[in-house]
Amino acid sequence: MKSFYKGILFDLDGTLVDSWSFILKAFCASLAEHGFPPVSWEDLYNRCHGKSLAQAYQILTRQIDVEHFCRTHRFWQAHNAHWVKPFPYVRETLIEIHKMDIRMAVVTNRDDTAHESLKKTEIIEFFDTIRHVGNTKDGLSKPHPQMLFEASQALGIQLSRIVMVGDTPGDIQAAKNANAGKSVGVSYGFTEPVTMEKHNPDHIIHDIRELLALLNEPDA
Repeated sequence: MKSFYKGILFDLDGTLVDSWSFILKAFCASLAEHGFPPVSWEDLYNRCHGKSLAQAYQILTRQIDVEHFCRTHRFWQAHNAHWVKPFPYVRETLIEIHKMDIRMAVVTNRDDTAHESLKKTEIIEFFDTIRHVGNTKDGLSKPHPQMLFEASQALGIQLSRIVMVGDTPGDIQAAKNANAGKSVGVSYGFTEPVTMEKHNPDHIIHDIRELLALLNEPDA
């Protein structure tokens, strides 16, 4: 059966790849390099989740000019991509989606280190475009819809025929802001399911393979 949906936009961290250690270690390495104490995952998540990299460092350091922190952070990530692992069944699910002639893209609030993570996890081949804060107009991050607009344009598919899949409230809000055809939240990422439910995605899945059953028809 052909799917009503012609495109899927995936968030990266917490949706396709398990990057908890990768993200935390990059922050701690950059903070240490510039004389600041390490941050715990709980503090980082509670204060900075959903923020851009620069915004996160402004919050953590109370400094306005944080470009030197960002440079160190990106350098660490560029040389430590092996800390990123795909979640279970991601590759198998992407193969099945590809067989359905559905085009795929990544939309992430990370920067161009996303390309290296996708290469290292051997799933970059499935995506027609990768949109991130470094190649999105004005560097706008989710929940702003600009990244989704650009991904939709690159795929050549109307957003009403596109599914947005992500693990944060920002992903769901971005889908709503862009009038995407369907929003799907995942429960295995960085956001607790109860928090995700408050943002009213069209569906919440607990295993990425469950996505396949949601692609046959639009929601009423």
